[in-house]
Amino acid sequence: MRVISGTHKGRRLVAPKGLATRPTADKVKEAVFSIIAPYLHDAIFLDLFAGSGAIGIEALSQGAQKCIFIDKSRQAIEAVYSNLHATGFADFSVVHNTYAERFLKKTNLKFDIIFIDPPYAMNIAAVLGIIAEHNILADDGIIVLEQDAKTKLEQHENYRIVKEKRYGASAVTVLEKDDSFEHCVISR
Repeated sequence: MRVISGTHKGRRLVAPKGLATRPTADKVKEAVFSIIAPYLHDAIFLDLFAGSGAIGIEALSQGAQKCIFIDKSRQAIEAVYSNLHATGFADFSVVHNTYAERFLKKTNLKFDIIFIDPPYAMNIAAVLGIIAEHNILADDGIIVLEQDAKTKLEQHENYRIVKEKRYGASAVTVLEKDDSFEHCVISR
């Protein structure tokens, strides 16, 4: 695992021990960052279900101002800290060892980009609902969702699907705020 672009291109990163974390493939990471590049400069970035922190670190390397890393796994948080210190991004980061839903309900921050890479079996509708209810996404912000390609996010009452793409077993969906209030359906 490595940083693919930006100020720390090529820097190696460590992954948490165990099988609970599923690192984002470089091909998927490159695709995600080509999509979000226009939003990255000085962005406040939220890396939910952070794992190793590779996505948030990539965002910092490519111009994000600050990144908040959230993961409930102690092993993941240790990997995030290790990677932040190795890249020198610790001063631009905040790390929380907590559940994503708990953090979202308590934060007062607004984010320009929210990256969500949940466990593949997780129903993401509740997380999207909390983000909307607590108005965590900046008005011109985006949500990037990486999930199992078999899981399809069709509509959500607060978000509009801007882009969807499949990469092997992964699917990437980009959402932005939507005032038309259509209803959410997530299916397998």
